[in-house]
Amino acid sequence: MLGALCLEDGFVAYGELRNYFKDVAGEVVFTTGMTGYEDSLTDPSYCGQILVFSYPLVGNYGIPPASGQSPGITVRGIVVRDLWEGPVPPRHEALTRALARAGRPVLCGVDTRRLVLHLRERGVQNGVIARVPEGGLSPGDLAKLAAEASGYDMSRVVDEVACKGATVAEPSGPVRGTCVVVDLGTKADITRALLDEGYKVVRVPPRTSPAHIAAYGPSFVLFSPGPGNPEDNPVVMETARALLGRVPLLGICLGHQIIARAAGARITRLKYGHHGANHPVKSLRDGKVFVSSQNHVYAVDDAGLPPGVAVTYRNATDGTIEGLEIRENGKLLAYTVQFHPEGGPGPRYPGFLKVLEQIESEGGAFDAETSRNQ
Repeated sequence: MLGALCLEDGFVAYGELRNYFKDVAGEVVFTTGMTGYEDSLTDPSYCGQILVFSYPLVGNYGIPPASGQSPGITVRGIVVRDLWEGPVPPRHEALTRALARAGRPVLCGVDTRRLVLHLRERGVQNGVIARVPEGGLSPGDLAKLAAEASGYDMSRVVDEVACKGATVAEPSGPVRGTCVVVDLGTKADITRALLDEGYKVVRVPPRTSPAHIAAYGPSFVLFSPGPGNPEDNPVVMETARALLGRVPLLGICLGHQIIARAAGARITRLKYGHHGANHPVKSLRDGKVFVSSQNHVYAVDDAGLPPGVAVTYRNATDGTIEGLEIRENGKLLAYTVQFHPEGGPGPRYPGFLKVLEQIESEGGAFDAETSRNQ
């Protein structure tokens, strides 16, 4: 079946359409990762997005058992150059089968080089994966699809992937402390990393009140990664503002932006964002550069950072902020990173462990009674 990806600016990419049920709209972004597509497809941060793979071959090793970052595929659809439909290793599920089971459309055979260059030049925008009728798409059809793409709303995507009620996971060994995760679309690897470090992990929905979070007596509160614009989550921002200075905070990706915003920083939208597992990040402490996994369109703005907010990491490609420390009278209140410190796209960066150690040593224990009385 012939299909097309139609962007809101009128750009059209044609290909072969699989798993078609209806036209699907979403925010169109591209990822530069060469492997790990099973993690990208199930990453809650991609909710609401149509994912374009810049690497030409996708699906050649299938879906490994017990892999992925969430229970299901979260992307709206995917666009690829070559979709592997041959044999996969034993016990691995074929990618085509997993996508069909999830009802996600695939547009394959696309000149993704041309499409990625267009997105780099014109920036991230919405699009629609649509079926092309036998007579082709008329100018009126294209105008209608462009309008449909333009009207797609990303403002509620966090609600689609966040947990609906509190859940508790215990480490297998001694308990080092409790981490409350404000779930904006957290990844399974983050929970695993916290458990491996000995933390009891309590996941709570985005609109959980500061008092309710305080009742768990956490060692620190983690604002998780997630999809979309931080400005669409004012309740979560107020929660971060209420907790800042009362309990150590850790933010990752969307959580990093929300904590920064709560501290008075501004947010900016990047032209085409950072998506993939090969983004270089430089530590401003020791000058070391490491490769990171990232997935975001928004970033903390350099202009007018408030007092007490210091940059700790920068993107080595475009100089954008990749990490912050928030201090008051020398005491660490929050530590945030734009990248995903639990990932290991190249030589493993031990940042997650370092961050936890710093929060534990400088942040101190959380006084739930004091917080309730403030």
